[in-house]
Amino acid sequence: MRRIALWILLTVLVAHADAAHAQVYDKEPPDSQIVAGRRAAEAVQQDLDELLSRYPEAREFRYPGRVSFGMAHPDAPLETRQFGQLAGLWYVEQHSFFQGEWYCCWNAAWAWRYVIDGFGVQDLWVQHRTDLPPTSEIDRTFALTQLRVFRSDTEDWFVAYITGAGVGGGRNNGLFTARQVGDEIVMTREEDPGYEGPTDRIVFFGIERDRWLWRRDVQNEAGEWQTTEFIEAHRVPWSRE
Repeated sequence: MRRIALWILLTVLVAHADAAHAQVYDKEPPDSQIVAGRRAAEAVQQDLDELLSRYPEAREFRYPGRVSFGMAHPDAPLETRQFGQLAGLWYVEQHSFFQGEWYCCWNAAWAWRYVIDGFGVQDLWVQHRTDLPPTSEIDRTFALTQLRVFRSDTEDWFVAYITGAGVGGGRNNGLFTARQVGDEIVMTREEDPGYEGPTDRIVFFGIERDRWLWRRDVQNEAGEWQTTEFIEAHRVPWSRE
């Protein structure tokens, strides 16, 4: 009961948290209080067989008959590899910040692959009902996908963000642009009259071969960027298949 109560409390506060209460961090949040879920690194090391069998949708994101998520076309812009380097299957833990504390974990599988004959990158987020908070209105697996194509003329990425199974079925969650800024890839929302949330951005950073980090920053009234969500992703290997 205590765990369920904490989930309910967390969900309500995250939904209504004032962005001005958040904090900026350099690399990752401080040790989070765990109210549910698993740490991704431990799960990948200890429960690999279970992870591979639990997310058939993400496993099927590979190309048939191969342990492969594709590759960039030789004629594709070199920048295609910025997101392309994430090709593969990842198990993630998601953290949220409210009232001065970080909490985790929402778990999910996040699969990436090259598409459009190696000129684009697509990702698929899959989150089972058991990984959603009890207050969620979704009573089934939640999924979303994003299609990313680098545009040489504007020297940035075009990103279309579509939600699949969810409340009310699929819907367009907006269009974004993205650019490599130093060692980070920064996604910003294009002007969207239907979006009523705060000014925000998505940042991919700390990218390594088998681990990378993600954060959502929102802008307060003073124009300062402050972090409200954080994801740590760990590669799921395929050696046991």
